[in-house]
Amino acid sequence: MTNFILLRQQLLAHELQMKDAAEAAGISRSAFSARIHRRADFTTGEMLRLGKALGLQPEDYYRVFLAESAAQMEARA
Repeated sequence: MTNFILLRQQLLAHELQMKDAAEAAGISRSAFSARIHRRADFTTGEMLRLGKALGLQPEDYYRVFLAESAAQMEARA
């Protein structure tokens, strides 16, 4: 799952509104909203496109898009 706070900080830092971020990810605004509010997960392609628009470095992708999911999986193990 996406780390909402980190993703939102990145959007604000790059002055991207949700509609702009959705367009960058190649998805509709409603699909982006579902992902940012944890009702759906970003696909790999969506993460790559959005990360490129945000200027993320490779190590940032894990923190922004995957770290919370990994922590949840570890908690269940």
